[in-house]
Amino acid sequence: MRNRKFTFLDEIQDLYISIYLIGYEVEGESCIFILHTKVPEKKILYSIVIDCYENTESNCTIDILEKLELKNKLDMLIWTHPHDDHTIGLNKIIKRYCDKNTKIITSNILNHPNGYSDICIELANQINSKCYNKSKNRWNVNSAANLGYGLQTIEFTNASGLINNMKIKCISPVSEIGLVQGLNKKVDLNKISIGIIIQIERNENRLNFMFTGDMDKQTIAAIVNEQEDEEIPFVYNLIKLPHHGSTYSSNLVNLLRKESRSELAVTTVFKKDSLPTKDAIDIYKDYFEDIRCTSSPFDRLWGTGMIKVEYDIGLEKSEVNTYGTANKIC
Repeated sequence: MRNRKFTFLDEIQDLYISIYLIGYEVEGESCIFILHTKVPEKKILYSIVIDCYENTESNCTIDILEKLELKNKLDMLIWTHPHDDHTIGLNKIIKRYCDKNTKIITSNILNHPNGYSDICIELANQINSKCYNKSKNRWNVNSAANLGYGLQTIEFTNASGLINNMKIKCISPVSEIGLVQGLNKKVDLNKISIGIIIQIERNENRLNFMFTGDMDKQTIAAIVNEQEDEEIPFVYNLIKLPHHGSTYSSNLVNLLRKESRSELAVTTVFKKDSLPTKDAIDIYKDYFEDIRCTSSPFDRLWGTGMIKVEYDIGLEKSEVNTYGTANKIC
């Protein structure tokens, strides 16, 4: 993978980040990250979709993208791993909102359909058909293979001191996981889940965001070991908890610091496995000021919910709103 770097030259007088986390009653997860400005005009500067899901009633990711009225296609699409609850509906996102300039990120999964559902195989084939050397009008497809690898750097000029640059780093499984998976008859697809870290750098401070998919505890352990060398942050404005808030992946707290608590953790549910677990939330609560979920699982109030977070970078403040069944759980 090559780190694509460009400079944004337009005048910016204000700057916002809008983040949407969508979850459904039984399973399903999708995240949307939008960097945008309102003055001197409303403009989306960068857009990312991470995973997708839909049920018989709706595809909330598409509903939000329609309301945002994207004038350009998505800048980046991330498919964290080939499980249906992170996959269904992504084919529609690709068809409607991706073009040859969209950077599509997957783990190293496109040519290894072992254990995939028919839906995931179809999506892998759809993406693979646009890979390099197979089409002149291709999407910019990348298989993530390196911890902390830079996917994108955007430098801003004429931005009124609001932002210097935005860096997007990939968190991908350590190589040993892939080797073991190849030897196993039964593949654990969560072990190949990737995530990303987005860093907004300013003159005086930095905003940090992490989106983890169903990232495995072994991958998290590798991040902890390489945290300083790879310049992985210790404090975050928002983290999407790995694997729907399971205890299995709660070693994520080893990346964090109790003395400097991170701002917000968000998660979706996986009803079959009763996720998130209360044990995991009890672990996380010492490291975050606020934890929210797209349902209220401990009150057994399940349904479709959305958490929207908006950061006003100029005023250095954030606002969190919940919709549907989404709620604060800690």
